[in-house]
Amino acid sequence: MSFQNFVGLLVLMVCLRAESMYHRQTKTVSNVQNHFVFPGTKWCGKGNNAMAYNDLGKHNRTDDCCRTHDHCPTYIPAFKRRYGLLNFNAMQMSHCSCEEKLFDCLWKLKNPVSTAVGRLYFNVFRNPCFKLVETRVCVNWIFDWWNFSYYCGKYGTQIKAKKIWLNNYLRKFPDNDNSINRTTTVGMPGHSTGIKVDANNNTASTTLAPK
Repeated sequence: MSFQNFVGLLVLMVCLRAESMYHRQTKTVSNVQNHFVFPGTKWCGKGNNAMAYNDLGKHNRTDDCCRTHDHCPTYIPAFKRRYGLLNFNAMQMSHCSCEEKLFDCLWKLKNPVSTAVGRLYFNVFRNPCFKLVETRVCVNWIFDWWNFSYYCGKYGTQIKAKKIWLNNYLRKFPDNDNSINRTTTVGMPGHSTGIKVDANNNTASTTLAPK
């Protein structure tokens, strides 16, 4: 066997080995992700096990709440940047209005499964949400040679995401079933976030001084 043939065979073996390892790891990751879905549901967890949009688990009413939350139209994928905000979490970060809807949906069901899912998501994971704010920014920087520094020649506005931790927005999922204890800190004395929410609770606006 020539040296070139030997090297070619060696490269082929390495490639086949790498492909085999990739398939095993992919299968393992897929199995691990499946374990993050709450038993009896197909949408309550990290990702979903549903075959189609209308595919719900045994606990279909709870699953419907999670499915609606998974299809929140305004979100930031895990480890991705949108609206000027980087999501460092392993789960998608949703708009705070979607978190409110999930909280209310699970609470209104008042069954053991919806309560367990609610407490797991809101009391344990505590994933942050975000609101969209209209921010004043510089759109035209000019270099001042005399002072050897930049100054803003023109200001404009941009829609950016403002991260809000749930402990500053929603209370934990209640431990008792007698009353709902959800409150927002927006507009509450001593807890102002500087955000003004519109009638649809969808977009907030504020003006921030440029750095």
